[in-house]
Amino acid sequence: MKFLLYTIINTLSILFARQFISPVVLFLLFYILLYFQCRRENPLQPVFWLFVIWNVLIINSFSNIIYFIAPPDFEYFVAYILSILSTFFLGYEVTLKKRYVSEACISLDFFQTRKAMLLSKVFCIMSIIAVFLNVFDVVFINGLNIFNPFELRNYVNNKTSASIFSQISSILYFGGLISIFLFFLSKKNRMYNFISIFCYMLGSILSAGRQQLFQVFLLFGVFVVINRAYRLKFKLYKTEKIAVLGMFIILILYLGLIANKRNFEADNVDPDFICNFYETSNNIQFCEDYKSFISFLPTAIQGPVVEMTFYFSHQLYAFMERTQNLDYDFIQFKYLRFIPFIERQVDKIYVFGGESQYDRFQKNQNSSSYSGNIISTAWATIINSSLLSFGYIGIYILVFLHGIIAAKIYMWYQNSLNPYLLLANFANILYLLYTIMFNLLAETSFLFFVLFLLFNLYKVDVSKSKCDHSCFQWHK
Repeated sequence: MKFLLYTIINTLSILFARQFISPVVLFLLFYILLYFQCRRENPLQPVFWLFVIWNVLIINSFSNIIYFIAPPDFEYFVAYILSILSTFFLGYEVTLKKRYVSEACISLDFFQTRKAMLLSKVFCIMSIIAVFLNVFDVVFINGLNIFNPFELRNYVNNKTSASIFSQISSILYFGGLISIFLFFLSKKNRMYNFISIFCYMLGSILSAGRQQLFQVFLLFGVFVVINRAYRLKFKLYKTEKIAVLGMFIILILYLGLIANKRNFEADNVDPDFICNFYETSNNIQFCEDYKSFISFLPTAIQGPVVEMTFYFSHQLYAFMERTQNLDYDFIQFKYLRFIPFIERQVDKIYVFGGESQYDRFQKNQNSSSYSGNIISTAWATIINSSLLSFGYIGIYILVFLHGIIAAKIYMWYQNSLNPYLLLANFANILYLLYTIMFNLLAETSFLFFVLFLLFNLYKVDVSKSKCDHSCFQWHK
């Protein structure tokens, strides 16, 4: 239960210390503390990444790098958020057997086989088709300029339906998501995986969004940590290094472009302008020390850093405001809302509850009842969407069961070293990393990744001995 204790201690400590310590110093001190809390932990455990990402959000939100206006019941909301996290930690810890942590290992045998090589080629083809369908939909059907992020984002935010090309494209993109894992786990066909990943990234560019890019960035970080902890001996050939470096340069340049132009039509938007934009549209205030720190960074990354600082610090306050402005039920059974793709398909046959997803979208578009210090389109953590779908009681049941399932998947993999269980564990890690933002099952590509795993995990013998596998042990 140490992850839970660390989280509670970190939260209470930073709320107390911010009364006496300057924001930038406090910000740096708690990141150093977080590093020491994490450095000897097993990164294959999904609970490790839940702890990391929520503590990152807590540090960013409560260190006063950005001054948010706290609601009257601020202490109650902090306690409620901690209780939700505690429920997951409890479900995970009561299920996990300690020997599965200390004796953890990873097998890469399957990922060197012909079947894995064939999968790499199939997913590469899927991703390429997805990009072509996406381009056809954006350019030829809707007549948009793919080099104008402002125009693209306005279209994405205001569209009420998707063409058949767009729908098929969003499904096929899941091949690119799986290719991220195959790129690191397989020593063969990496260029196929790389092309698939690059096509997956283009999906974000074609919508002036960030999610697919952010998933690539997150998973690269996860694998760097796991590679070091398990000594997987991951190495890239010269051409692969050049390709990966080029991809990250494109990623940085693109993030700089959308930071300046996605929300603003003007050219040469400087960081002060972006700070003022977020301050006025959200009723917040960036710390002066932080602004001074930003001025020392290279000009090309100042805008993206300012934008990312806001996007990964506002969620807790956004959730607090939504709770004050929305009426959540004590018990709710609108579970289809939790998986929008399936809800849309069901709406075509029968509308449960008398309100379709399209009707709800139109009502939200026309409603002006929401008012607060954070913009209404801001992320409000997965807790918000869970409350809308399951209510105050249902969310505790859901989170507790998720903790149990997360521990089971991890232990089943350690028993059998089945490759699809390893992918399921990584999928769960990505899902947990997204809990500070929203429900990742709302992303069609991730949903079909999960369905692909469920199909391949059917009838898997989780008690099968792992003696037939060579594996890499965890090194503390």
